[in-house]
Amino acid sequence: MSHLNATKDQLEGKAQQNVGAATGNHSMEARGYGNNASGTAEKHQAQAHHESAGVTDRVAGESEKLMGKVTGNTTHQAKGELRKQGGKMEQDAAGL
Repeated sequence: MSHLNATKDQLEGKAQQNVGAATGNHSMEARGYGNNASGTAEKHQAQAHHESAGVTDRVAGESEKLMGKVTGNTTHQAKGELRKQGGKMEQDAAGL
């Protein structure tokens, strides 16, 4: 489940669609539509996965940071902030 594989499937599908349409090969054209749709679905699935992973890390990071603040443990505060920022980056990357 990756953006790269999904994009590859979309491009291959689009090429099959176009070649099938140009040559009158309706079977190839239909396979192309299917591959393109499969690639699109895979891309959405990958985005959702990265988005949810990002949310989890942001919440866990904020929790760890707050726990460190309450207990006076600066190491936990720093680790929490890093995890929170990592989650934000994961969410930002999901928008690709």
